[in-house]
Amino acid sequence: MYKDYFLILGLKPDASIQEIKKAYRKHALLSHPDTTQNNIEKTLAFEEIKEAYEVLTHPEKRHIFLQEKWYRQSQGITDAFIQITPGDVLQHILKLYRTVRNSDINRIDYNSIEQHLLVVFTEEHIQKLNKYNDPTALKEIQHILLQIMKLLPLKNFSALTNTLLSLNSGETHIHHQVKKIMHVKKNNVLIEKYKFLAILVIVLLLCGIIYLAAGRN
Repeated sequence: MYKDYFLILGLKPDASIQEIKKAYRKHALLSHPDTTQNNIEKTLAFEEIKEAYEVLTHPEKRHIFLQEKWYRQSQGITDAFIQITPGDVLQHILKLYRTVRNSDINRIDYNSIEQHLLVVFTEEHIQKLNKYNDPTALKEIQHILLQIMKLLPLKNFSALTNTLLSLNSGETHIHHQVKKIMHVKKNNVLIEKYKFLAILVIVLLLCGIIYLAAGRN
């Protein structure tokens, strides 16, 4: 997932190496596990700060990051996670849900939505979310994610099922809900598959009846 490392360290994009090092020392001191009594939120923040420092002080990694940052700006893409927290993720998928729900069903790129969600909910990010031990927030994330998945075709829905179930929300009914929706979607696929054949058979029967009626006359 894209992260704005300058934003994480509170710096401008033209920050020098000296400014990056100074900002890193400042933020690291506030978030280091040794000084925050292993507060999970502070620990995760420290990991983000350390990652930002490693990228921005490495010439090749910084070059790749700046290229991606420029590309996103040129495309008008502004969403970026500062930290992978339940609040950040919930806000992001709520925005995605509203966008998908209000889009023209015939113009939606379902594969892109699937890929985007798989980027948001990587194994690493899910582990971070589960570390917060916030079942209430995770239940809400699961609920919104399931609402998005319900709008997707069976293939995309299936691809995201394990991701949904990997969130440790403690929701006991989520497996039943997934199975129920999966069953409905499979039935819909079968209906669509055989609908054409049924129409074809009906047309052939009507043609046969018309032919026989014409022959009698």
